[in-house]
Amino acid sequence: MHSELCAVAALCAACGSVTATEPDAAQPSDAAVSRDSAVSPAAALSGQRWLSPCTAPGDGALCSAGNTQHSVTIGGASTDTFQITVRIRGVVEVAPFMNGITTGSAGWYVGGVVGDTYHNTFKLTVSSPPAIYYANYAATSGLFVVGLDYNTRFAIDGGATATFEVDAQDATQRQNVDSTGVAITLPGVTTTPSPYDGQFLQLDVIDVQ
Repeated sequence: MHSELCAVAALCAACGSVTATEPDAAQPSDAAVSRDSAVSPAAALSGQRWLSPCTAPGDGALCSAGNTQHSVTIGGASTDTFQITVRIRGVVEVAPFMNGITTGSAGWYVGGVVGDTYHNTFKLTVSSPPAIYYANYAATSGLFVVGLDYNTRFAIDGGATATFEVDAQDATQRQNVDSTGVAITLPGVTTTPSPYDGQFLQLDVIDVQ
C-alpha cells in the first residue's frame, strides 16, 4: 500500500474527515511565560494537540485514519506580536517536505508542501503574521512511528488564529508501535487511551517575548 521503505522513523498517512477524541487534559507549560497570562498566547496554545486516532482496528502495522482540525484564538491586541518558544512532543510518522525552510529544530519545517502523497502531515497555520509550519518533518521517512521531543520558536500576533491540522493523505497510518513492536509513550505526556491508539503531538509554551 505504501511505496516508500526508507529507514529512519515513520510512515504513512490518510484522508477522510473524522472527529478526534481529545486525550487527557493538557499538561502545564514547562516554564512560566514572560508576558501577562491574561493576554499571553500561552493561555490559548499551551497543551494544544494534533490528533490522529486510528478509526478502525489495525493489523499491527497500519490502521485507518482521517483528517482532523481545530483552531484557537490568541489573546492580546492585534498590535502585539509575540515571539514564543514551544516544546513539541508526541508519537508520529515523520514526513518529507519541500520548497520550504528547515530549521535547527528536529521535526520543524517552515512553509513549503509535503513531498509525497501518503505520509501524515501535522500542520500549524498561523493567520497573523501569515505562516505555515509542519511539526513532523524528516529528510527521510521510515517504517515505524517515532517519539518526537524538541523545542522551536515562531511569531504570532494578538487576536490571530492558530489552526492545528492533521492530513492523513491516503486514509491509513502507521500504528503506535516501534521497530520492536512496542507502543511508545512519552514521560510527562498523558493520553487516553495510554498508549495512544494512533498518532499525536502536544504543544506546550515555555517562553513568550
